[in-house]
Amino acid sequence: ARFVIGGKQEGEYYQSLRKQVCRDGLEKVLAFSGWQDEMQSFYAGIDVFALPSRQETEGLPLVIAEAMAAGVPVVATRSGGATELVDDGETGILIERQNPQQLAEAIGMLVTSGTKKASMGKAARRRAEQFFDLSKQAAKFETILGTVAHPPND
Repeated sequence: ARFVIGGKQEGEYYQSLRKQVCRDGLEKVLAFSGWQDEMQSFYAGIDVFALPSRQETEGLPLVIAEAMAAGVPVVATRSGGATELVDDGETGILIERQNPQQLAEAIGMLVTSGTKKASMGKAARRRAEQFFDLSKQAAKFETILGTVAHPPND
């Protein structure tokens, strides 16, 4: 398995991670991709997307919805919006915060089980299309606005 950490390559946190990767000799299995403007290409190049947030409360992480829309199964912590997006066991796996053992096991299971990874990826794409497709959401919003603008007669 190879791991890629995306995001800005600046600041103390990034420098600390970079030093830890070098110190532990992980340069051949872990790469820093930097900031990505073209996320479709990024998602096409990965098998599993992981977002192990350390925060107890997390907003709605759109990167999870993006990964799901690309058909990539997700491993995420049970925090905030991740629990709203990921259907545990169907579209991905939810793990406890700050539990590296669970994180490793979940990623390992998906990487080694092509069947499970594929079925979760397909389910993730279906869920994203069902709940996050902009044209479908716009149509629903239009229906609601039409009902408000022209309420049925009593």
